[in-house]
Amino acid sequence: MDTLDSDAILLDIMIPEMKGWETFRKIKEKDPQVPVAIITVKSQDFDKMRGIHVLKADDHITKPFSRKNLIERTRCLVALQNKRINEKE
Repeated sequence: MDTLDSDAILLDIMIPEMKGWETFRKIKEKDPQVPVAIITVKSQDFDKMRGIHVLKADDHITKPFSRKNLIERTRCLVALQNKRINEKE
């Protein structure tokens, strides 16, 4: 992970053979402004609050999800990134 050139990242934190939260931290160290949505089967409020409020994920998407929901939430992440870029200029 040398460089990030992403408008948004969808990260499944339960990926086999990888540590999802560690991957999340590495992404944010590399580019703190890139929006990251956490995708997980964990749907408890505690898990959502941990991801969004403690670790500062931009969204929490619970599996299973519809294609329409995923597309709309991805659009929101890209819009957030565009807003952040415009604020820097």
